[in-house]
Amino acid sequence: MGKREELVGIAHSRRLLHGMVQRGQIVLACAEGESHLAIAKRLGISHATVGRWGRRYHDHGIEGLQDEQGTSRPRTHGAPQPVAQVLNTALQSRPPHATHGSVLLTLVQRTGISRSTVHRWFHLLNLQPHRHRHQKFLSFLQQIDGSVPKSLEVHLSIDNDCTHQHAKVKR
Repeated sequence: MGKREELVGIAHSRRLLHGMVQRGQIVLACAEGESHLAIAKRLGISHATVGRWGRRYHDHGIEGLQDEQGTSRPRTHGAPQPVAQVLNTALQSRPPHATHGSVLLTLVQRTGISRSTVHRWFHLLNLQPHRHRHQKFLSFLQQIDGSVPKSLEVHLSIDNDCTHQHAKVKR
């Protein structure tokens, strides 16, 4: 099998990882004369990425398209202590009129850990500190109940599971 056939196989593979398929598509498009900017736009990547994989293929062939091990910046706050500090701060203090975004910003300011890192930890641990509590939601329901005539039925769609599952709200 020639190099072109191998690249076509990689570029159209349904078994390889997406990154490898995309690299095959990049190199194949470069070989067909498509500009780096056009490839980048079509694939939704930067033109620098197109250039990098083109150079890697030129220098190392198909093997150059493999993932590099350890090329990303190591995580700086993966140790248990900073994670515990962020969690304790998030769960033990409540800023007035807190929203999810303001809690993140407060944690970033207090701990010096990046917003993206704090957000990633919240996502990994499924934390949503200081989101709407059942009391606020209950107040909302009572307001609707008081302003809608009793002869009408009101149907609500609720997406905050922990709020509407509270026993007082279910009544």
